[in-house]
Amino acid sequence: MQLVLLSTGNLCQDPRASGVSRSIFIGLIATLAIGWPFCAVCWIPIGLYAVLQAFCSGDDPSNRFKNATFVLLRTVIHAAIIQLIVCIIDYQWYQALTVPSLNIFMYNAAAGGDELYGIEPASYYLKNLALNFNFTLVLALVAPFAVLVNEVFKRKQGDDDNGASSPPSFGLRLAVISPLLLWFLLIGPRPHKEERFVFPVYPLIVLAGAIGLENVIRLTGALCDMLVSSSSRGGKRQIQMWLRATALIVCAMFSSLRMLALFNYYNAPVQLFTALNQEILSSSRSTSNTNICVGGEWHRFPSSFFLPQGSNLAFLPSEFKGQLPQPFTPGGVAVEPLQPFNDENREEVSRYIAGGISNCDYAVELMLTEDKLLGRKAPAISLLMEAAGEKGRWNMTSSVTFLDAERTHGLHRMMYIPRVSDCRIVLVDYALWKREK
Repeated sequence: MQLVLLSTGNLCQDPRASGVSRSIFIGLIATLAIGWPFCAVCWIPIGLYAVLQAFCSGDDPSNRFKNATFVLLRTVIHAAIIQLIVCIIDYQWYQALTVPSLNIFMYNAAAGGDELYGIEPASYYLKNLALNFNFTLVLALVAPFAVLVNEVFKRKQGDDDNGASSPPSFGLRLAVISPLLLWFLLIGPRPHKEERFVFPVYPLIVLAGAIGLENVIRLTGALCDMLVSSSSRGGKRQIQMWLRATALIVCAMFSSLRMLALFNYYNAPVQLFTALNQEILSSSRSTSNTNICVGGEWHRFPSSFFLPQGSNLAFLPSEFKGQLPQPFTPGGVAVEPLQPFNDENREEVSRYIAGGISNCDYAVELMLTEDKLLGRKAPAISLLMEAAGEKGRWNMTSSVTFLDAERTHGLHRMMYIPRVSDCRIVLVDYALWKREK
């Protein structure tokens, strides 16, 4: 996401050949060195823009093809150098010749199995983006059409708007908007969907929203010129100014309510693991080999930085039957993993703590109430405690409220309205349990 932002910002600031070259180089680093190789689709329009720019830069037809070929050849050479450096570093640490980008591609494109982590409908991304970007998303969706209509208006009127209607400027706008379409064509058809899959294009959504807003405002100005006499056009700039201010205020208001909702409803894991850290450090027992167990809440574990030195995160069986993460080896790098891996995301029972919940010192669980209508069972940790005959040895030492999304109305899940939402949401405990020795 940061490299997409850096690349696009560089391109907008310097759309000349040197700036385009830097943007492509940033894209190569993002896809081959430190990012996700599928993000390469975000740089396809910039690459086409670079080739077109090189092709149009010369008057002699032979030089045009030569310039375009030079851009392509330079990109291939840069990609080969970056990939060679990555392979050398990986070989140094893993003692094996590997191409990470190819491995990631094969895992995601060929192996499959990500359906085990949940399947969402085609509308998932649209709903998610509407939730997080509100009015900005509307402007981003309008942007391509507003840009095209604006271009038609300018060409008909013969107004170059200080060069804004020239092919490079028009192509530049399309180059920074079109990656959004390509990205959603890539991730949309996959049955497993996650919000993090949209992270790479978050900066482009905001940029497209800004472009959409400016082009809609320019269209209103063009309509004013057509419908209002020249003597009455003095208020056009005022209208445009108020449209900008209104759009910014609406976006800021809904975004603030959304941020309040995220903080009030979903910050329990951070609060609870902070309390857990203090609990372990203040406990009389040694922090070494302290096992903190999670069941169905494994995906909300914030970070190992919340655990004191010597404490370990461990997994317990739950309704989730896919492949769980495994800990890093000492030092963070090893030729072979500690536990088996499979590329189909099937359940690996070796991930679970040996001896079950009896070997846990602490356990974290979201205490959702059992509900047959919603198809919910009792919390997994409660069932494991009963099965092990240890329910009497476990005490809830801390809890933080967490939103029960399935039993809360959609409007109040989306945003926090002070004093109103408090009466209309359903909260449950995000609990920390401690096993008595």
